Amino acid sequence: MGEKKRKSRAKAERKAKIKRNVKMRGFLILFMGCFVFLSFQIFRIQADYGDEFERRVVVQHAIHNGVDRFINPNRGTILDRNHDIRPLAISNTVYNVILDVRLLANSTEATQQATIEKLNRILGIPSEELWHAIAINPETNAPNIDRHYHVIYNMLDTRTKTLLEEENPRHVWFEEDTKRIYPNGSLGAPVIGFLRGDNSSWGLEAVFNRELTGERGRIVRMYNGENNVVTEHIRPIQGGTVITTLDLAIQQEAERIVTRWGEEARAQNAGIIVANPRTMEIIAMAQYPSFDLNDPFNIEAITSTALREEMRELSAEEQLERWFGIWRNFNITHTLEQGSVYKPLVVAAALEAGVINVHDTFFCGGSRTVAGTTIGCWSIATGGCGNLDVEGVLARSCNVGMMIIMERMGRDTYYDFQRAFGIGEITGIDLLGEASAAGLVYNRSTLGPVEMATTSIGQGFNVTPLQIAAYFSSIINGGNFMEPFIVSQIVDENNNVIFEHQPQVLRRPISREVSDWVRIAMVAAVEVTGTGTARGVAVDGFSIGGKTGTAQTGADRDGITLTFAGYFPAEDPEYIIISVIAEPENYIFGSSQTIPMTREMIESIISIRRMSPTQDTTGMVNNTNSDLIIVNDYIGRNIAEVSGELNRLGLDYELNSPGNIVRSQRPAAGSQVRLGTRIFFMLEDNGEEELTFIPNVIGMTRSQAEETLRNADLIPAFEYRNVNVNNLDSEDEEEQEFIVVSQPTGFEIRVAPRTQIRLILE
Repeated sequence: MGEKKRKSRAKAERKAKIKRNVKMRGFLILFMGCFVFLSFQIFRIQADYGDEFERRVVVQHAIHNGVDRFINPNRGTILDRNHDIRPLAISNTVYNVILDVRLLANSTEATQQATIEKLNRILGIPSEELWHAIAINPETNAPNIDRHYHVIYNMLDTRTKTLLEEENPRHVWFEEDTKRIYPNGSLGAPVIGFLRGDNSSWGLEAVFNRELTGERGRIVRMYNGENNVVTEHIRPIQGGTVITTLDLAIQQEAERIVTRWGEEARAQNAGIIVANPRTMEIIAMAQYPSFDLNDPFNIEAITSTALREEMRELSAEEQLERWFGIWRNFNITHTLEQGSVYKPLVVAAALEAGVINVHDTFFCGGSRTVAGTTIGCWSIATGGCGNLDVEGVLARSCNVGMMIIMERMGRDTYYDFQRAFGIGEITGIDLLGEASAAGLVYNRSTLGPVEMATTSIGQGFNVTPLQIAAYFSSIINGGNFMEPFIVSQIVDENNNVIFEHQPQVLRRPISREVSDWVRIAMVAAVEVTGTGTARGVAVDGFSIGGKTGTAQTGADRDGITLTFAGYFPAEDPEYIIISVIAEPENYIFGSSQTIPMTREMIESIISIRRMSPTQDTTGMVNNTNSDLIIVNDYIGRNIAEVSGELNRLGLDYELNSPGNIVRSQRPAAGSQVRLGTRIFFMLEDNGEEELTFIPNVIGMTRSQAEETLRNADLIPAFEYRNVNVNNLDSEDEEEQEFIVVSQPTGFEIRVAPRTQIRLILE
């Protein structure tokens, strides 16, 4: 019985073993089947997609190790209208120096020593810094900076790169980059703008950032079909070239003039706009104070002495806030009361509306009472301007006459013209930050009788200097209100035009007939022989029109803004100049600072553009010879020598800047002029001799003037007015009290010793 049980148990165990073996074989077969299937799939994937996967792995490895890199394109150039003069902004190719720290760390000590020594000597990188970078960290068993790509120097110039390449340091390579440069420093700074490290931008750099930026290139390491890693260089596309309407030479003169007069007046701000009134192309736009585009945080480069002193005393946070104000474009962001510059607009509107005609007369007794408020004329101290026609009201800038004209026009009619001339509205210029002044201008409901009266003389509301240029241009250009612009074209690197700005007429506030009359009428304000308020802006041989403006500003009306709008030639204006001096500490009554400021700008334009006189110049009354002569080339010569030659030739002359060497002249060399024509000179100091001031001798007798000039080491040259010089002998000269009535050469200007100074005696 026991044997039977044992055999039964053994049989059961054999069956169980066989069953287990069958299961194991099944699992083995299943495993082998899966293995074969997976192997087949892997083989198929490898065959079908292996190249792509391997390429991705290589690219990811390249990116991780810093080999796939973008190359910044050269930012587009900004040029003036003449193209061939120095660029306003340009980008140069520079290089970042890259060190492969891993490879250098694993090199021999001799290789490390040589590389570090070369980098230290040529780039000035401290040796200790480089040794620390490649030192093996015992905790990680890798260099302290464990990279194949480590930037050790930014913005390396091409010359230094060449020197370093000649030394051939191991495991060093170069990455191309670009650097923005402004060759003219502060020239046109708020207009051109600049780029900051925090990716913010100003001026044209901001407006046309997309066009200037271009497209980035790349250096890519990738896998090719022959199992090799190759480097592909995708060339960057350079940014477009922005061609502005600015004239570099005129812009330079505008910067010099606005800085000179801003400093002299110790003004909070000053500005000059030069434009073509027919098209509203901006030829120059300068301001005071300004800054250096290449170093916009440089306090010492600020053009205002007072502001530099103030900035030195401020904290860093306060300085930053002030910098934002300095970087803004005064001519388009600053609003101001313009004063009497506005009067021609009111006259033009009244003529266009038919409420006055050019023969109407107006009586000014010195003031006018409107709705219980008495408003004075500038002539109140002398009993008023008396009877004036419309031209006289403009020429003498009569407040009472303007208030009567405005009253005749009425609120609704005037308000329609205010809108048509764009008062308080942005002009649409292609610059950022233009102020509209919409909230600083009267609307139809707020124009009461007193507001109408003050508006007629340009007070009680604000505009920007650019808005003055825009509406004043429409008054003198035939009645077209033009859209101002400062960029004429953008071209790509192949010189294909990708953007072009054509002059745009936005509306026609007045007719050509009204425009022509007002344009010519404003010449009376400038004529030397008249009674106008702007006689000091006259230039011999050129017809010039214009209007002065003086306004009280601020809550207590204790601040002053001086403005002048001038244009020439008055027959068909090519240039309009808007000059502004805002809140001067050194204030001279009646816009007398913006008048010579504008005249200096006009004379500079005439000289730079070599413009011929548009009117005959008769010269001195005793000079009856009308023969024509050719003007010599005086540029580069000493003014002492030139003045003597001019006197011998019978030519008058005027000096418009200090110095001893002629920098520019007008009329230009080769021009045909009559005897007695005045030649205008801009001088510069070559530092080779001590200059002497020209004293003011107007009002002195001949003998007093002669003594004064000779004491200043200058030579007097006398001319007589209203005297027959043929009947004048030496005794007459001594016995008669001839007085110096005119000194054509500006006084308080420093010139070379022995320069001849022409004086007119009566």
